[in-house]
Amino acid sequence: MRRRIHTQGDFDGACFLYAIANAYTALTGRRPELEAWDEGIRAIPHALDFLQGCVGTTQHHEKDADLLCNTVTAMLAAFSGKGASPSVEFCPHVSDLASVAQLVGQRSVVVFNYKGETRHVRAGDHWVCAVAVDGDPLTVHVACSIRRSDDGRFNDREYVETHHRDADRYSNDCIAEEHMTEIVAGTAFKILAPGQQH
Repeated sequence: MRRRIHTQGDFDGACFLYAIANAYTALTGRRPELEAWDEGIRAIPHALDFLQGCVGTTQHHEKDADLLCNTVTAMLAAFSGKGASPSVEFCPHVSDLASVAQLVGQRSVVVFNYKGETRHVRAGDHWVCAVAVDGDPLTVHVACSIRRSDDGRFNDREYVETHHRDADRYSNDCIAEEHMTEIVAGTAFKILAPGQQH
């Protein structure tokens, strides 16, 4: 089915912000409130970049690891309100799927940027949140903000959210060893559940 109605992500570059929202939900089981989303947007520098489909993080954020980290921290703080916020650890050494997999745990997820293919995306340059890992072959399950039901872009015709019981999280795509995927070095953030230490 060819999609005729525009949806979130068609014209914006906000996948980094959605990956952060998906990390928050994966760790807390709660959805960010719309008011918290707005508060987070107001707190980050260069927020307009995310409304431009060809910009996203490329103009300012990817050139400045501190700006990326501060954006993650500000969005998570806004989502958490007055409660304890998830903590953030920048992991500049991560540049392959195995390194991402090592950071995903019962109380942690990973936000990162990839280029290439996933199970459902043929050519992406996208930010996602890794929520679970399987072995043999190594597979990192991700919460992906561009996959939607009846989307029509992915030729799989079936949108599925997979529940990972061990961590009580959901994914809707995955990256496996056999995929032609580059994990972009210097873009990984380990996000820990509130109250967890690095």
